[in-house]
Amino acid sequence: MIHKSMPFLFRYDEGMEHNVGSESGKTRDSYSVRSGIRAVVDDDVAMAIDQFGQYEYLHAQEQSSEESLVDMMADASPNEYQLAENNYGKAEGIRYHRVLGFYHALFAGHVIEGEYRKHGSSGGFGTWILAKLMETGRIDGAVHVRKATGNDGVLFQYDISRSVSEILLGSQSRYYPVELSHVLKTVREMPGRYAIVGIPEFITEIRLLQEIDALFKERIVYTIGLICGHQKSMKYAECLAWQHGIRPGALHDIEFRVKNDAGKSNQYLTRFTGNVDGQKVSFCRTQTELYAASWAYGFFKTKFSDFTDNVFNENADIVLGDAWLPEYVDDQRGDNVIIVRNSELLELINQEMDCGNVQLSALDEETLLRSQGGLVRHREELAYRLERQNKRGNWVPLKRVEPSSKMISFFRKKIQDTRSDMARWSHIHYQEAVRRDDWHYFKKRMWPYVVQYRIFNRLDQLSQKFLWNTRKPYNKKI
Repeated sequence: MIHKSMPFLFRYDEGMEHNVGSESGKTRDSYSVRSGIRAVVDDDVAMAIDQFGQYEYLHAQEQSSEESLVDMMADASPNEYQLAENNYGKAEGIRYHRVLGFYHALFAGHVIEGEYRKHGSSGGFGTWILAKLMETGRIDGAVHVRKATGNDGVLFQYDISRSVSEILLGSQSRYYPVELSHVLKTVREMPGRYAIVGIPEFITEIRLLQEIDALFKERIVYTIGLICGHQKSMKYAECLAWQHGIRPGALHDIEFRVKNDAGKSNQYLTRFTGNVDGQKVSFCRTQTELYAASWAYGFFKTKFSDFTDNVFNENADIVLGDAWLPEYVDDQRGDNVIIVRNSELLELINQEMDCGNVQLSALDEETLLRSQGGLVRHREELAYRLERQNKRGNWVPLKRVEPSSKMISFFRKKIQDTRSDMARWSHIHYQEAVRRDDWHYFKKRMWPYVVQYRIFNRLDQLSQKFLWNTRKPYNKKI
């Protein structure tokens, strides 16, 4: 019997008009990564921010053939494996794993040199590798995310750093939507050698752009990939701040990950700077104090994040993530896991290890997979999410797995259903909360989903434990 306090169990929210990820009209566009790259190949396409705080493409006409070739969700474009095989498959000594992709080496560790680790999100490798490429003359510009300089309410944007001091301004993680069109147009206009940092979907579309435009292949000489659970909308940062008194429009800056000297590396703080009652304030909050901060819930997740299976940024020359491993997480200063696919970058890293500038330990495949266990499991359940859309009569992009509901348990299906609904409805209910000028409305409307998720997650854990305990021992015949 379903308790009356759990009205959302086994059904969807109803009674509100909405169009987040609408399956009518621009069905295929709703899956788009919205990296801005389609606006680079077609001058009739512009970028804008929609009502839910996500970038969108504005078309003067239907999607052009050039756009479809750089759209990773279009059936016409090569998939992640095909692109990676072209870039890395023939390299001497390269290895391949179906989830990790191609690689020369796997590491975990941190930067010792300077204060990169202190000011970085984890081990400091993201900023350090860009600075090292600049110092050694390998690049003329680093394309990465920095604080926005405009006054239009956008907090972060892609920019081009042309010195180590400018690169240092891009330290830290930004859980915030950005787009590449303006910086890539600059790359096209200004000759030079560039490195670019991006989430898996952005790096994939950079590779697609390089496939059809040799100029970008010549100028973007290094791709630095991030391991990223999912993309957030602008409303994510706004919601976190509003909960603690900084109203929508009054948030000036947010540092999503401030290292906590008193905790583990995954117990970081978030720092907010903005106006409260006309006064400038700055304060930190723990993750447990931020209602919408749990990545398991997927609040404010963009739709494309649920329809990609590229966990380890398979088309990046070097990939950086958090070392969420028992042997590393106790060090609150943070460590990275690293996948190296470019032999030149591997040589550079080995030289820096010999000089004592970085401290790294080799990892095996299974350990690296464990460091991102939740993302790997989410990847394996893509087939079910595709099947769920099919059953609703919706178009889905062609992926590397076929839609299927097999090989996934009942409770894992319910967890996936709930998380999809949480992502979708968080946009809607937050918009209504802003209209009502009532943050607590958002919390109230999302709370049944949170409870439902927790129930199914716990039942899944118990069922897995039961199945493990009831397995018959393996008796080898001698």
